[in-house]
Amino acid sequence: MCAEVSQENLPRELKGLIEALTFFDLEEGIIITMNQEDEIVQDEKKIHVIPAWKWFIPEK
Repeated sequence: MCAEVSQENLPRELKGLIEALTFFDLEEGIIITMNQEDEIVQDEKKIHVIPAWKWFIPEK
């Protein structure tokens, strides 16, 4: 979880997640934030940036 993804911490957040996705042979991952929502594609991996409330409250 990251309170906010910014230009300063994005490389750090992506590096760790990309390493984990590669290790576990996964194509998609999630970064949970306070309020941000985005989608990032890097190294053929799709990263979903979602606010915490969307993580905790399932969609119907």
